[in-house]
Amino acid sequence: QKCATDNGFGSSANPTVCTPCQLGHKGKIVDGKSQCVRDFTRDTKIKNLLLSANVSSEDVLENGSTSQGKAFVWVTTEDPINPPLQPDTDNNAQIIQRYVLAAFYYATNGDGWTNKVGWLGNSAECDWFQVTCSGGVVTDLDGYSNNLVGSIPSEVGS
Repeated sequence: QKCATDNGFGSSANPTVCTPCQLGHKGKIVDGKSQCVRDFTRDTKIKNLLLSANVSSEDVLENGSTSQGKAFVWVTTEDPINPPLQPDTDNNAQIIQRYVLAAFYYATNGDGWTNKVGWLGNSAECDWFQVTCSGGVVTDLDGYSNNLVGSIPSEVGS
């Protein structure tokens, strides 16, 4: 979302309030203008969550050309699940799970899959095509006959 009384460029003159911005951003008044700025606090919390759980290393999270780096950007700023998952809550396991699945998606050329229904969408990851869960925990990924290309990242199974 854009800020209140938006002028089309993500800011507005003389605002008194800024409406919620896209995931990973927050509204802020800067020089009398309402702007959506990146919330690095959330990024840091999610990064620390992934590092403390030994899911990925910092170097791959920070490298935007890796499947892990792409998944990190997705989970921190693009994941459309609503309401957004917040770190330091009961959502930590789901954040990790969605990150790992996103890394799998990017590592195996998910854009080229035959069927990618639900993947990286706003539904629960257990509803994504060929994802099997038990009690909200992924137990199986079935990529058979779905045109997967690439390597399965080490995060899968971690």
